[in-house]
Amino acid sequence: SSSLLHHCLTELDRLHLSNSTPSQTTAYHAASSYGGIIPRVVLAPMSDLLSSSLHASASAADRRDLLSLFTFAATTAAVVLSTYGPPNVPCVLGVLRPTCGESTTNALALYVHYASVLSINGVAETYAHASMSPEELSQGPGLLSKALAALAFWTALKAGGGGGGDGHDAEDVVRALTVAMAARAGVALWWIRS
Repeated sequence: SSSLLHHCLTELDRLHLSNSTPSQTTAYHAASSYGGIIPRVVLAPMSDLLSSSLHASASAADRRDLLSLFTFAATTAAVVLSTYGPPNVPCVLGVLRPTCGESTTNALALYVHYASVLSINGVAETYAHASMSPEELSQGPGLLSKALAALAFWTALKAGGGGGGDGHDAEDVVRALTVAMAARAGVALWWIRS
């Protein structure tokens, strides 16, 4: 059931955009493609480095130090992305995709915030999973995290109101993804604190 929930969660954006206009679908895909560069280039290697460092360190003090260091790095990345990313989106898109519309620009500006939350979630989930036993991994917060994220996505999407009655617009979907990722980060941080 966890893999089914994971698949549904990863496909929710596409499912909700299936009723949108082609311009909204294009705007979302452009925003996720360009916005996804930062997580793939910077944040994924950071999570991989944390994971390998956690597996190599034996003491609890070393693990706490690693968590502090990587949390600082993720928070710094989140602050820099959220502060400097959205105001610079029009300039970046002017170079990469000069013919894009306003909905692409707005969706990408919101996607930068999603990447910020993703950086914090990456560290929190990596640390939580590295500190779990195999039994805890199978029963732990993974299913709860995904279920809560799916519920948060749906709730945020409904609160967004959709794109004028013709489905959900790209901005609504990015906002919902950000709320869902924040829910996942919250579950991981709860696990770490408990």
